[in-house]
Amino acid sequence: SDVILEGNGFFIKGHYIVAPAHLVLLPPSLTSVVNRFPFFDPSNLNLGVIKNQLVRASRILVSVFNVNGKGHSFVYEADLVGVDGAGDIAVLRINYKKQWNLCNPCVEKCHPFFQFGSSRGSKDGEKVYLIGDYVSNAIDRRRFNAVGAVSEGLLSDHRYLDYTGFALAEAVLVSAPAYAFSSGLPIINCQGRVIGMQTTDLAVVNP
Repeated sequence: SDVILEGNGFFIKGHYIVAPAHLVLLPPSLTSVVNRFPFFDPSNLNLGVIKNQLVRASRILVSVFNVNGKGHSFVYEADLVGVDGAGDIAVLRINYKKQWNLCNPCVEKCHPFFQFGSSRGSKDGEKVYLIGDYVSNAIDRRRFNAVGAVSEGLLSDHRYLDYTGFALAEAVLVSAPAYAFSSGLPIINCQGRVIGMQTTDLAVVNP
């Protein structure tokens, strides 16, 4: 069966797209090798051993809202440019030569993008904002409704270390409401610069 994952991302300089790596690289537990019928038990070695490696998504689609400031939104197919597995960061770029994108307008220089700030240069207690396509359905938080939202909060710890080992990279701890299924929301400081990104219930750091 097909596996479809949804989340957020944002443009940076050069119109590269930053998004969580877990949206484009799938663990073996989510691939069709495991979920096929009859169901496969990874502990049953009679059928072979599943390789402990991530599987790249067969197609990456990005929804770009208000393309070039003209009020229209389009869906593009993007290529995976690079990955930081420890930080759960993927860099994407729209490939206009793909068949999917031939009828869509090119994202021009006038289309807005975020600039990076410094999380280590930030101070605890500063006001921060999470901006993006937010999960606001109280019944089913897995369902995205394409409603843009801004979540406001405070920067609790600008150099947070998870000693349990769940997050390998240094992270920022933010006291702003966010759901695990809305991962990829950029964390913006009061100067409008990105100091982190939400990945599940943790936010990675941008030194």
